[in-house]
This record gives sequence, C-alpha cells and structure tokens, in this order.
Amino acid sequence: MRLVNQLLDIQRLDAGKMQACFRLCNLVEFTSLTIDAFRPSSLVAKAATGELSLDLRPEPKMITVLFTDIVGFTSLANTLRSRRVAELLNQYLGAMTEAIFANGGTVDKFMGDGIMALFGAPEDCSPNEQVRRAVRTAKSMQRSLAQLNEQWTAQGIPTIYKC
Repeated sequence: MRLVNQLLDIQRLDAGKMQACFRLCNLVEFTSLTIDAFRPSSLVAKAATGELSLDLRPEPKMITVLFTDIVGFTSLANTLRSRRVAELLNQYLGAMTEAIFANGGTVDKFMGDGIMALFGAPEDCSPNEQVRRAVRTAKSMQRSLAQLNEQWTAQGIPTIYKC
C-alpha cells in the first residue's frame, strides 16, 4: 500500500482511476498471498526487496524432490462427509507446508492429499544440504502428523499412520 501512496496523489484522482488503482492493489495483494502459499516467506521477502532474482528460464540444475501423501486417505475420505474431509486435508496440508518452509523448501504443487516439495530451487544450496533439508522436513512431517493424529483421535477420526 505504501508503494501505491508514493505513486499516486489520491486527491487528484477521478473515480475511474481510483477504482483501477484499487483493482491493482488487490491484484498485487492476491499475487503476494498466492506466492506466499507456495514459497517460504523469507524467499518471498528476498524477492520483494530485490535480493533474489527469480529467473524463470529453464536451466539444468541438481535439486532434491520430496513427495508425500497420506497412506489410506481415499478409504478414510470415503467414511467421512466431504466438509470434514476438506477440514482434515487443510489441517494436514497446512502442517506439512509449515515443515517444508521451516527447512528451506518450496512447495511445487499439491496433488489431492499429496505434496511435491523442492530443495535447492529456486534458492541454491549444495546437494548435501538439499538432502539434509529434505530429511529434516520428513522427520518434522512425521512429528506434525503425530500431533494431528492426537487431535483427530480425540475427535473420533481414525489414526493416519504414515505420510
């Protein structure tokens, strides 16, 4: 918003220009929220301040990829109402995303109850560091799943043993 205030003298804008300005602000905010959902906040902050250039051209690069999904999720989902499935999935994906971001990873995509996370892109780190981060993430995911299982068991939801 500070950027908009610096660029515009609001007192001199007509209604049409003000609406266009607000649409632009909403688009910038939506884009930021969307980027924040897939990238660690530290990476987003570096890109916003110009410390990190996000070059979107493809290039060969050594990265580490972590795939995860819930074992038996389909059969569990068939026993619950769709709203409850969505709530559980949001809790699960939120906790797993936090683990990924806490260890310097990037969410590449969500695939139903699955997640594909990258280490070493777009932020560079050595292959050994990528593997360390991915393993730390997996261990953190297991701890998070144990906490979720405690909450869900108390609510009568069957335990999810693995992700």
